[in-house]
Amino acid sequence: MSGLGSPSIGHTVSSVEVMTPMPTVELDPPTISITFGVNDSPLAGKDGTHLTGGKIGDRLMAEAETNLAINVIPGLSESYEVQGRGELQLGILIENMRREGFELSVSPPKVMYKTENNVRLEPIEEVTIEVDEENVGVVMEALAHRKGEVVDVGAVPGDVGRIRMSLTCPSRGLVGYRSVFSSATRGTGFMHRAFLGQHSTE
Repeated sequence: MSGLGSPSIGHTVSSVEVMTPMPTVELDPPTISITFGVNDSPLAGKDGTHLTGGKIGDRLMAEAETNLAINVIPGLSESYEVQGRGELQLGILIENMRREGFELSVSPPKVMYKTENNVRLEPIEEVTIEVDEENVGVVMEALAHRKGEVVDVGAVPGDVGRIRMSLTCPSRGLVGYRSVFSSATRGTGFMHRAFLGQHSTE
């Protein structure tokens, strides 16, 4: 095919007679952002071969072309704001770049808020958890402190001693919780997160 400018995922490729594009798939919006930048610590240059902001930016832009769940926004002083669906997704990107020889600095994750009609909104996630029965109390107590609200609790069909819980929780309450969850369940727990909506912070 010739004549295509910059085709991307989600574009419709058809004959010239077709005037209506195919409907695009709606993706969950990003809820967490991290700022990537050049490593300016005293140990800069000790652990990588790709050190400049230009190379870091090119790698992030290439990732955004194939990973629709990530947005990259150039910032000041060769920094880039990377928006994603959660700490795990962005953590995987950071680890992949480290293994490819990139050396960079990253900021702590920040929750992305929105403002509509002068009302501040925060992302709310639907959390599904499966744990051993003995760990239910610890997990529920930890999520209650993080503003989690239990929607449903029940036994996992065909799996004796396992409990499945459904909760709603603000994204800000889930920041840093995955490692706490793994420790509390000794690696036997399962947690899945999905974007539910935007709610007022008041």
